[in-house]
Amino acid sequence: MPSKSETGFIMLKHWSEQISMLSLEQKGTLFDAIYRHQCRGEDFNTDDGMLKILWSTMRQTFEHNNKKYEKMCIANRENPPFITEFV
Repeated sequence: MPSKSETGFIMLKHWSEQISMLSLEQKGTLFDAIYRHQCRGEDFNTDDGMLKILWSTMRQTFEHNNKKYEKMCIANRENPPFITEFV
């Protein structure tokens, strides 16, 4: 599940070819699934083969990026970046 402090997520350009092959209804379903997954941690289940394939790729990317973000947050808490104040 995404961090509560995380305010966004990344959509990759290389998904555009597959997304362009979807109907408007499929795109809407996928868009809703992305937000539910990224904002609420919900998984997406569908009987639509095209959406299953594309979602599995997207979910892996989202989960990888979420883990990277969490590692960065932990590292920053343990070793806060050096900040100087200008007076």
